[in-house]
Amino acid sequence: PMKKGQLLGQPFMYLFYAIAAILVLFFGAKLVGDYIDFGKKVNTADFVIDFEGIVEDVYFDNYGSVVSLDNLRIPREIQEICVIEYNNNPGFGNVDIENFANLMKLKPSTTKDNLAIYGENLEGKIQFYKIDNLVTSSSGNPTCSLVENGKVNIKLSNRGDFITALLIN
Repeated sequence: PMKKGQLLGQPFMYLFYAIAAILVLFFGAKLVGDYIDFGKKVNTADFVIDFEGIVEDVYFDNYGSVVSLDNLRIPREIQEICVIEYNNNPGFGNVDIENFANLMKLKPSTTKDNLAIYGENLEGKIQFYKIDNLVTSSSGNPTCSLVENGKVNIKLSNRGDFITALLIN
């Protein structure tokens, strides 16, 4: 037989279990969400490191050598990539995604960043990076390409002291 005090304490025990279960589920879901966001950041960082590596490889290749970015793994979060020279009067007509162009226009012309990536699911939607020795072609600043099936329509050409980003025709 249960005592009167035990009978009154039982609902509080169940309430405690329910609150503990809700807290475990809430913080577990938050942890999973944070883990997914972290994975996206790692994918983007890996992409930038791989891109820099390709630029460096082309830089140390022979003058005139051209490399496409076919083997570059581009994360699903990235929708468009632009190589831009802010100190060289960029026009933004080459940018396919209008929101991307508007966000790029906000960057000051004194910036040294020359790689812009855009994606609706990226942190801040737009991210900028400085890649050494990388410039745009004389025919278009910025040189932009939409990401289609994980590929971009850009090739890199060794021009001696710098690497030019060109659109593949």
